[in-house]
Amino acid sequence: MANSIQDSIRPIIEKFVSELEVVWRSEALRILSASLGKNAAAPEAQSAPKRAKPGPKPGAKRKAAAAAPKAAAPKAAAPKAAKPAKAPAAAAAAGGKKRRGKNEIESLANKIVGYVKAHPASRAEQIKQALGITGKYEWLAPIGRLLESGRLVSAGQKRSTTYSIGK
Repeated sequence: MANSIQDSIRPIIEKFVSELEVVWRSEALRILSASLGKNAAAPEAQSAPKRAKPGPKPGAKRKAAAAAPKAAAPKAAAPKAAKPAKAPAAAAAAGGKKRRGKNEIESLANKIVGYVKAHPASRAEQIKQALGITGKYEWLAPIGRLLESGRLVSAGQKRSTTYSIGK
């Protein structure tokens, strides 16, 4: 008799536990999505993320080359002459990258501090335009050093970041 009661109760308990699990998972997903700032969607409405198509397998070219019949051996190519290394000044004159010295970076940093003293709470684009700074990387080294040393302080994020005099 005790066995028949257990047999009749077991499916009811299993159904309850499975429904409870579905509710618990959907609630956990909703709370997690809300904390991440995303709209929570019902788990049934969500689809699995689409996977990118796989590319060629590693070593596929080598296997294909090994399987292909070999033709007449190609002639050995003449060794190429090594290019002479360019001096840093020659690279800059040819339009390559130019490495700035500490003095040049410090000079630009002092100009930035002077501008911010005269114009507190200035945005980066205002400072760059006033000082004629055109390149992104021309700006990064001096502003990074000023913020790190505490001579400037920043407030805000991304384009709304403003700079003021620090200590």
